[in-house]
Amino acid sequence: MRPSLGEELTLVRLRLRRDVVLCDLRPLHRYESPFVDSESGFERALQVLDHNEIRRELGASLALPIRPDDAAKDYLLPQFICNLAREEGFDGVAYGSSQRILVRRGRPRSGTNILLFDPLAAVVDLPSRRTYRTANASFIFTRSRA
Repeated sequence: MRPSLGEELTLVRLRLRRDVVLCDLRPLHRYESPFVDSESGFERALQVLDHNEIRRELGASLALPIRPDDAAKDYLLPQFICNLAREEGFDGVAYGSSQRILVRRGRPRSGTNILLFDPLAAVVDLPSRRTYRTANASFIFTRSRA
């Protein structure tokens, strides 16, 4: 989460009420080596790479931060992706977070966002509810080589 100074955010833990099927837009579900002895194996590797790139691009468009005062056109692609997933029978979408956190040995890692289309598919675990107000922020800048 990256709210502006003075904004509030609430974090909760959700429990699913039923099994859900998610349209998974995270990349690299499976890796296929292009170093194979057959033409069909090479074609399969290219297909997996293409599908991963599509997942990455679609997921990245959902992960872009959009503020309430952004133009309505900024919502068009994410709305289209979600409507298409819903029409195809999915209960929601999973996509990578645009936020990066440092984990073991300083390696950046992103989390996963899950968007459920039916708000009744999950229930809020009330004891987990925590509300925070952004009081301070710091940034570290590095020089770009561009």
